Amino acid sequence: MKHPQLRPWLLALTGAAAFALVAPSSQADEKVIIEKRPVTRTTYHYIYYPEAEVYLVPETHEYWVSESGSWHSVMEAPAGISLGTSVALDVDKPDPWTTHEVIVKKYGGKNHKVKIKESTKETDGDDVKIKEKTKEKYDND
Repeated sequence: MKHPQLRPWLLALTGAAAFALVAPSSQADEKVIIEKRPVTRTTYHYIYYPEAEVYLVPETHEYWVSESGSWHSVMEAPAGISLGTSVALDVDKPDPWTTHEVIVKKYGGKNHKVKIKESTKETDGDDVKIKEKTKEKYDND
């Protein structure tokens, strides 16, 4: 028994199957991950001078100073300013002077000294004495 009405449907179905086999897959645009690696973060290095509240970018030898509340760069240490002690900063975002209040809170500044508590332990036989001393410093050293 022949079914002439099935012939166009069979032909359409066969054509669609053939097209699906030949057509490019959308999976070709997916990333191929050969080796999964941990996410890395960029660390930025600066030198901070708390006594002068000045930053140095070591790679470019560029100093960042604040004048009238605005930060700008200079290529030489500012004249008439004693830089004093320094703190090496490793921060997770560029331009630490944009969050200067955080840096000053931790390391101090020309008008913002940091109080550091130091404890020493002395032993004399079975006696243990702990002496605590607080002093003001500009950095964590």
